[in-house]
Amino acid sequence: MAQGSGKQMSGRSFLMPGLGALFVPREWLRGDLVAGVTVAAYLVPQVMAYAGVAGLPPVTGLWSILPALALLVYR
Repeated sequence: MAQGSGKQMSGRSFLMPGLGALFVPREWLRGDLVAGVTVAAYLVPQVMAYAGVAGLPPVTGLWSILPALALLVYR
């Protein structure tokens, strides 16, 4: 039983609690896509600039995005 929620979790929800986040209402798709493109539009130049400030090649900043993407997939 989830502590404090008062309801029992099913087997799948107990083993993989983030799985429910994959099934969202279809109406949210457009807003989620706009948010994703917006974040990517400022994230890519930002990480490239941070790499440049650190004295590293800009491509190093692009590689730094991968751990964040991995966390997104496996949350």
